[in-house]
Amino acid sequence: MLKQKEIKIPENIKLYFLTIENNRFVVFNNIESNIRMSVNIPMLISIKKKKNILFLTDYSSELTKSLDGIYTYIKNFIINFQVPSKKTLILRGLGLKASFQDSTLSLKLGYSHEHNIEINPQDQNKIFIGKKFISVINYNKIFLGNFVEKIYRLKKANCYKGRGLYYKEKNIIIKAVKKT
Repeated sequence: MLKQKEIKIPENIKLYFLTIENNRFVVFNNIESNIRMSVNIPMLISIKKKKNILFLTDYSSELTKSLDGIYTYIKNFIINFQVPSKKTLILRGLGLKASFQDSTLSLKLGYSHEHNIEINPQDQNKIFIGKKFISVINYNKIFLGNFVEKIYRLKKANCYKGRGLYYKEKNIIIKAVKKT
C-alpha cells in the first residue's frame, strides 16, 4: 500500500538532504536566523522535494504509523522553527548584575561571586540585558531552555527573602518566617 504526504516549506527555510553511513537526514536552514537543524528519516520512507513542497512516501504496509509520526514531527518542527521563543530572568537583590565582556556573559551574583558564561558571537545579539533582567530569544526552544536554566541554577531564588534569579513567567510566593 502506497501512502504519500506533502508538507509545504516556507520561503525563509531552505532544506537539503544529507546521508551519513546508513542514516538519512533532512537539514533545515532558517535564512533569517542562520540556524540549522536536522531530522533523521527512516530508510523505508522515500523523501523528495519539488519547488517548496516536501513529499514523504511510505512503500511498506507496516510503517504507515511511522509515516504519520514523521509527517507530524516535521510539520511541527517547521512551525516551531519559524517562531522565536523568549525567556526572561529577573535579578532581585543587592549585588546581582549582568553584563557582556567580549564574548562572555558576566554575572555578578552577590558581592564576591562572579560567573562567566561563553557566548557564541552569533547568539550575542539574541541576549538582552537590562538593569534587573536578562532576556534570551532563540528559535531553538531546547537550546533556549537549557541556556536559561544554566543561568538560573547559578543563583536560585530564595523563598524567604525574595532574593536571587526568578523566571518572569512564574509567580513568586515568599514564605513567612517561623516565629518562636
